[in-house]
Amino acid sequence: MQLAVIDCGTNTFNLAVFSFNINKQPFRLFSTRIPVKLGENPLPQKGIAPPAFSRGLNAMASFKKELERFTCHSTIAFGTSAIRDATNAADFIQAVLDATGILIEVIDGNREAELIFKGVAAAVDLNGATNLIVDVGGGSTEFIIASGQSILWKQSFNIGAARILDTFKPSNPITSDEIEAINHYLTEMLEPLRLAMKQYKVERLIGSSGAFESVIELIAEQLSGDPFEQGKSEFIISADNYYKISDKMMKSTMAERMEMKGLVAMRVDMIVIFFIKINLLLKWFPVKQIYVSTYCLKEGAAIDYIKKI
Repeated sequence: MQLAVIDCGTNTFNLAVFSFNINKQPFRLFSTRIPVKLGENPLPQKGIAPPAFSRGLNAMASFKKELERFTCHSTIAFGTSAIRDATNAADFIQAVLDATGILIEVIDGNREAELIFKGVAAAVDLNGATNLIVDVGGGSTEFIIASGQSILWKQSFNIGAARILDTFKPSNPITSDEIEAINHYLTEMLEPLRLAMKQYKVERLIGSSGAFESVIELIAEQLSGDPFEQGKSEFIISADNYYKISDKMMKSTMAERMEMKGLVAMRVDMIVIFFIKINLLLKWFPVKQIYVSTYCLKEGAAIDYIKKI
């Protein structure tokens, strides 16, 4: 059986087509992504702006065309932060349905965190430690504290990279005062997380896909680290290599990042915010290595779907 899963994120729309092994575990047959920036320059009433609306609609039409090459049992699509917060979300969902026949299901932050957890749990062995799973998005960031197959705590925060950029509009390159201001804001916003991390004695940090994969690619290109391999579900980054890349990113300009091997264009503007967030977490609990799961919401949704049929 084949299943298509679409994640309509704030920055990027992602499509993956899965098949399943005899143990009902998904494996990708195809994946693609389109930078949409759905949350860019929102309307005064927090609506999706016309240019972003068109980009999102075009991306879904492109996905529909890609799917003609497959025989999918079903296509499921999820709308996350930008769509769930948009005042004209219903108009966008209806326009996509009319144009493609694909119905976008808007999910809240808790549901998003649950699907992310299911994906990560299929990629990384969560036994033997208390894990903090982090999924850094453009509109929101999800945090899940888990041990084994049990979620101990979870919460979604509206502190995605796009939102932080829009709020603080940092210089190019970012200044130390701006970093301090963003850190102060994040510290206040993430106080529930800090308390939960202390309560559950978090031991291990696991990043879910996205910008964490860019860190792997940057380390491979800039520090001659192990290359990012498609099909591999788990990677380990040493803290030393992480900080070397972080320091380089924090001092760089947009133009310099555009030229960096290992950094895809769609993350050039937001990668600095990503590092500010992760650096803050590492101040709260230093680790010697960071685990990265290449599985995320899409895999979690596939696992959730197949178990229900």
